[in-house]
Amino acid sequence: MLTANSLLHFIVRATLAHTYLEVLRVWTANRTGRWLFKRVHSAGHTVRTDRGTTVDPSTIQGVKELLPQNGYDWAMDYPHETQRIAQRMKFYNRHGFTAHDLTLYDTILCFTHTDASSISKLDTQSEKRAGTAKIIVLPGCRDISSEDCAKDPKKIQELISNIKTAIKGFISRELEDWNDGLVERTQSYRTLQLLLPGLNPRFEEANDFLTDTDKRKEYEIKSGCTIKVTKYKGSTKELLVSIVGPKEHLKEAAALVQSSNIAVS
Repeated sequence: MLTANSLLHFIVRATLAHTYLEVLRVWTANRTGRWLFKRVHSAGHTVRTDRGTTVDPSTIQGVKELLPQNGYDWAMDYPHETQRIAQRMKFYNRHGFTAHDLTLYDTILCFTHTDASSISKLDTQSEKRAGTAKIIVLPGCRDISSEDCAKDPKKIQELISNIKTAIKGFISRELEDWNDGLVERTQSYRTLQLLLPGLNPRFEEANDFLTDTDKRKEYEIKSGCTIKVTKYKGSTKELLVSIVGPKEHLKEAAALVQSSNIAVS
């Protein structure tokens, strides 16, 4: 899933949507074991990736307000899910949107019909696509620039509220059963997320731990946790590992993953 903005100074919306999707994914995994989507990233439509341009993470407003320390009671202790998400977003480099992204993601979320139209035109220009992403416009997230948010703190809170409402509406429409059977587990499940270096330049083709389903299953059985691994677009050299399971088992699972990663790096 990719959130996309057209204007560079409005990329704050894509960042906040990206952040909140990460929070919802972890919260749902903790409550139900369901992993809502494989990966989520954000991009700026007018950021020129082909020129090596990224957006300085320090210029993005709102993540601190969306994820205040101790703002989510279910994540106040180890493994501190929302704090880890906030830390990742602090250093996340927003890249430009390209036609290739249409083959990488099932869904692309935009904030205006102009954004959606521009991205659709890229779709017609791309060739040999493995698939075409569904482009969806999130309603009610009006343009508020980073500069405006900095001048008036109320504006960022308004934007956050609008984005939360739009994201929840999108998930309810597209994943109709996402909260069906949402029942507290008898055992506390939590999610530990780690950024690990890519194993080697050929990891997409190599049969290493991160692409070896059997090896991952072995670690899951040993630790009693579920392990999810995806490439992390915020950095071309890192991978996001998400470990979901009983809180008391997370460190054991993390040790298995990290020892394997070090052994073959």
